[in-house]
Amino acid sequence: MNRAIIFYILASLFLFSGCDLISYKAVEIPDEQTELSPIMQEALEKRYNKYRASVQKRCRERALKDAIAHIDTTIIDELNFQHLESSTFPRKPSRPKLPEGIVLNDSTDIKPVE
Repeated sequence: MNRAIIFYILASLFLFSGCDLISYKAVEIPDEQTELSPIMQEALEKRYNKYRASVQKRCRERALKDAIAHIDTTIIDELNFQHLESSTFPRKPSRPKLPEGIVLNDSTDIKPVE
């Protein structure tokens, strides 16, 4: 069980590292366009960084949610497996022997039904 938990924790860390969907380069304006003022460039970089942070936050939350679901499923499966492994079911009881025959002690005479 410990190996499964360690595996899923490592898998979730791997998912977290895959959240780098946006490059870390600064916002660059191509030379063909007009040059922005330093104030506009700074505002644009702040907005870009805020957007990048929100995308990474959503990605991490989604990865964490998926990892928790996988870990919960693994723990439940492991507990069910251990329960089935440790349970011993009682043996089926043997059938009792049938009596040889029923003996009636009736000494009355047989009469027709009227």
